[in-house]
Amino acid sequence: MTAGPSRFADGRSTQVGTPAPPTDVSVQAPLAPDERHRDVLDERHAGALEALVDRHADRHVGLAVGLLQDGRAFCFMRGRIHRDRPEPPTSDTLFEIGSITKTFTATALALLALRGEVTLDDPLQRHLPAGVKIPIRGRPITLCHLATHTSGLPGSHPGMLRHYLRHRADPYADITRDDLLAALGRTRLRSEPGQRWRYSNFGVALLGDAVQTSTGASYEELIRDGICGPLGMDDTVVTVDPEREPRFAQGHDRRGRPVPHWHLPAFAAAGALRSTVADMLVYLRAELAAGRAPSAGDGESPGPAVADPATAAAGPGPAVADPAAAAAGLPVCLGAAMRLTHESRFRDRRLAMGLGWILLPDKDHRWPLVFHNGGTGGFRSFVGFVPQSRTAVVVLANDNRSVDRLGIRLSRALQQSAGA
Repeated sequence: MTAGPSRFADGRSTQVGTPAPPTDVSVQAPLAPDERHRDVLDERHAGALEALVDRHADRHVGLAVGLLQDGRAFCFMRGRIHRDRPEPPTSDTLFEIGSITKTFTATALALLALRGEVTLDDPLQRHLPAGVKIPIRGRPITLCHLATHTSGLPGSHPGMLRHYLRHRADPYADITRDDLLAALGRTRLRSEPGQRWRYSNFGVALLGDAVQTSTGASYEELIRDGICGPLGMDDTVVTVDPEREPRFAQGHDRRGRPVPHWHLPAFAAAGALRSTVADMLVYLRAELAAGRAPSAGDGESPGPAVADPATAAAGPGPAVADPAAAAAGLPVCLGAAMRLTHESRFRDRRLAMGLGWILLPDKDHRWPLVFHNGGTGGFRSFVGFVPQSRTAVVVLANDNRSVDRLGIRLSRALQQSAGA
């Protein structure tokens, strides 16, 4: 089967070649091409998943997809890492993952809470320099409000739209910490904290600043030491060094034209990470293991709970060691922190919100999809998982066309193949 042509801004049409069959490998080993295996995905379901990927592939310059089901990883690679070069992406190709970074920030916050270094109900003011003005409407903004997008802060800081229009190529590169904190004092809250959900890059950037202030570590150090190091995710970084540079995909706009990589020094916590399908499968495997750990006092594997908003902001309970998570090499504290991020702390008619993660109800399935998406000037991304069905999806693209629909459809198809 041949993928459809990729169409670029100048009207050229390039055949991306005959796609390889899905790779079936362990995420502990390098994700090298391998023969197709059908012991987990039967012929019908594997063909349906491959058809889904191929149906979307011709909309993108390059597409890298990883799937997890019952501990097995499957990969589909389509297109190319640069519109003018023939190399296809691999599981070790680096992509900007954009706002998926926020789930790492939330996990870092949960780790600090479990260690007693902060509490989720700490006011933001406590973790910012003295003299920084913080808007108040009814109650103070807490770290939990920032992690759940319920702080009342706008999506971007005042003046960001004008700045973006003047610096489209790399809009966050010259925004400093001083700019971020000064903008906070000029901001009007859109609602009382804890009352409404409003997605806010501004809020998560401030959360990142707060946790960095609390620990004295840079954002990259915080994520490396607390999450990526223990999991062996060596290619999940903020700074792409010369050794990794040849594996860093070129980003493209919606019309397939190359665009610069983004740099987000003050907004690192909101979207600065770069990663690979191989690393994201390790991350999702850990999230699945954490999500299936039993709560204290029961023997079930409930996955993310949809809690009452009035009680959801309470501090974390005792960490519960899960034998399956331990067998997977997941440190107890990190597993407990990941599970803490899955718990719903706010919900409205459309969705529920954990720490960093969005919980999307699905009328066709029993359990919610825990997911996040991301986007920068030249990349789009999606990760989602369902602990109860032991399924997970990562989709990375090196252009600015959404991959959300593909990610959700793949997740639903995986759940169907798992009998969920």
